Amino acid sequence: MRQRSGGTVASGARRRVLAGLVTVAASLGACTSELGEQLATDGAYEGAMVLETETHVLHSPYGPMLTGYLEGVVSDSLADLAALLDVRTDASLAVRCVPVPVDEELDVEAAAAQMEIVTVRRNALGGFATERDGERTAVIYLPAEESVALMAVTQASGTIRHELAHALVGLAGVELPDRWRVEGVATWLEHLPEDDRGLPYDARLMPLGLLPAAELWRDRPLDDVLAWPPLRDLPDDPEADAERYLASMALVAWIVRERGAPTARAAVEHVAGLDVATLPADEARFRAWLDGLDPAAEVAAGLADADPRRRAAAMERLNHHGPAAWLASVHGPETDRVVVDLLAEPMARHQAAMYLQFQRGTRLDAAAVERLARAEDPASRLVHHELLHRRAPDTDMTEVLAFWESLSVVERSELWFLRSRLDLPRPSFAEIQAARAAAADASAAERAHED
Repeated sequence: MRQRSGGTVASGARRRVLAGLVTVAASLGACTSELGEQLATDGAYEGAMVLETETHVLHSPYGPMLTGYLEGVVSDSLADLAALLDVRTDASLAVRCVPVPVDEELDVEAAAAQMEIVTVRRNALGGFATERDGERTAVIYLPAEESVALMAVTQASGTIRHELAHALVGLAGVELPDRWRVEGVATWLEHLPEDDRGLPYDARLMPLGLLPAAELWRDRPLDDVLAWPPLRDLPDDPEADAERYLASMALVAWIVRERGAPTARAAVEHVAGLDVATLPADEARFRAWLDGLDPAAEVAAGLADADPRRRAAAMERLNHHGPAAWLASVHGPETDRVVVDLLAEPMARHQAAMYLQFQRGTRLDAAAVERLARAEDPASRLVHHELLHRRAPDTDMTEVLAFWESLSVVERSELWFLRSRLDLPRPSFAEIQAARAAAADASAAERAHED
């Protein structure tokens, strides 16, 4: 996104490198105020579902299921970004999801007339954000085919967060003077781990995008990013242009950590006001910092942190990126012991169970299995039964079923997802609702009795 007076914006085009995700979308070109005004009025498509909330209005071309999922992604990202940047949004923020035919290009001539050229491939996401007359719009390009769009959103929801970040930085009143800062800040906010939600920005784990970004910087001169020109036409090298998103994010992340700021908003304001002329003198320290990144040590420290939110965030990182070579040193008996203990913590238990079941499994040593057997919390006992069944599929299920039936309906509804291969009956929706209503009534009666 590029900001300028009068309320115009530029697009969010980039290659997604994280977790093996290669180029899925490119939104190439500047967006004129005329295009932003058109999208703000008619959405550029018909048949949209419109969901108005206190924080935004979502326009979706899809059915209720995918629209509901999109609303969850948008609401979660907005809540986290608004807290980070200390801003409040309302119905003047429109989020418009625009369908694009899969594996096809838009009409380039018609789009070029508005200086907006968009190519969307399978599983693609792209977009931009606009501001005009006090109204902000985040436009997200999604595959027209609903099943493909669902896959795109689940795999690359960071793009939605990226465009929302553009909108909220503008709402915070921060003007970023050049493209590397505009896109670097949005990409930095995009990659601040969402699973650390609720933590201050400087207590969050390292953005995973820094790992591929470090590689991108190895043979890249500083001026290649600092002199990144505004995108007004197809670049000569679209791949190199897209890589600058992560490269700029790494530079922003280093500036933020190096200079320090009490809040994420203050950090963004600092980046906005930075004298670029000072950066060449700091280039050697920046590159040394990139070379010294140690995400394994950060994950290990997160697992041992006193804050349960940070432990849960580290657990999510370990679970989803465990096979990565840069986490190899974290695996082992000591981590297994810590993860077994995390099963008793509601914020971390889902990720802890998945790690023990799918990444460790038969590699768990006898001490870890014994700790599970001695644990009193239901999650640990269920995972213990799951691992026993995994090692000996013919194990008698009588004990497991008896344990399962001893749990309340609410406990079974909350723990059912941990059972993996165990064939255990899941409570019906009606049973769960009735049990929760009964618990609420009992709690209200107890409070009334105390009063």
